[in-house]
Amino acid sequence: MGGVPALPLDPLLGTLNLVKLSRILLYPIKSLDGLEVPEAEVTALGSLRHDREWALVDADGNFINAKRNENLHRIRASFDPQCATVCLSTLDTPPERFALTTPEPIQAWFDRALGQPVRFIRDTEQGFPDDLEANGPTVVGEASMAEVGSWFGLGIDEIRRRFRTNLEISEAPVFWEDRLATKQGSLVPFHVGKLKLLGVNPCQRCAVPARDTVSGLALPGFQKQFTQRRKETLPSWAEGSRFDHFYRFALNTQIASGQMGKRIRVGDPVSLPGLQA
Repeated sequence: MGGVPALPLDPLLGTLNLVKLSRILLYPIKSLDGLEVPEAEVTALGSLRHDREWALVDADGNFINAKRNENLHRIRASFDPQCATVCLSTLDTPPERFALTTPEPIQAWFDRALGQPVRFIRDTEQGFPDDLEANGPTVVGEASMAEVGSWFGLGIDEIRRRFRTNLEISEAPVFWEDRLATKQGSLVPFHVGKLKLLGVNPCQRCAVPARDTVSGLALPGFQKQFTQRRKETLPSWAEGSRFDHFYRFALNTQIASGQMGKRIRVGDPVSLPGLQA
């Protein structure tokens, strides 16, 4: 019979030659809203430029984040494409735009919004990742987010805002990203376009994903239900030893050495060694 033959499906890889980078999200100010971009550049210390480049800290130098201050959920932030300015607002205050390189006005705004003294700090090369040993971009599949959303009756946009992952992939099976982690002490090399990354471990989650991203109200039983469903749906290709508990979702990575200045772009193929993509 005529026609184009179907591409083979490998449960570890997805449909041959179709797994691709579908979305890039940077979070210029740690714990605030993301910025969707068409491409991103790797810094000298192996992070994506402008991701978690700025952060809020208290008088003792501790990060001010949504785990410690639920009022951050009520703050909206939008950035220009070059990450030169930020527009900040709350439900009770009108938007105000600030230059990100001028910290004093931003600090004063957050002092008022959070009701505590704030310092606005910056690291242009590494940023302020949650995991200093796996400071590369986090990775998740679109199908995985849709699956998790179905457990709670939440749309993929809300799941995206709750879990705050950098790189999304399409045309891959549910929880495909679990394939990119193996036993403790070993790394899984893979490529996004020409950029080489190393899969480290499934990301351990905190209390934040349980909360509505606007109101900050927690969904009762979220962590318990998530843990139960994650255990039930763990794919056969996942390395079971990396799941000391099942409140883990998305992949922590490192960017391999020698990658400074390389760029990734939406539409880049995602490939494992031995797979031409």
